[in-house]
Amino acid sequence: MRCIEEKILSSYANDELSPTDRELVDAHLAKCADCREKLAGYQGIRQRLESLRDGVTAPDATTAIISRIKSSVSPKKSAEVGNGGF
Repeated sequence: MRCIEEKILSSYANDELSPTDRELVDAHLAKCADCREKLAGYQGIRQRLESLRDGVTAPDATTAIISRIKSSVSPKKSAEVGNGGF
């Protein structure tokens, strides 16, 4: 029996296959324990990535950069920067 390419298994795990292709993969998975095991690995990776996306919020880089600039500029320099440097 010829196994499914890993790229296709990955696409299956990510719900990226057409219904027809998905049916073909389903039929193969029903007979092939090796491909079911590989698919389970891809599905596990997908679940972990989704949990990271849901739980992590990236800080606003602009606010952080402006805060660092303000904290490193002396009051005199800050006034000059606020007036366009003139």
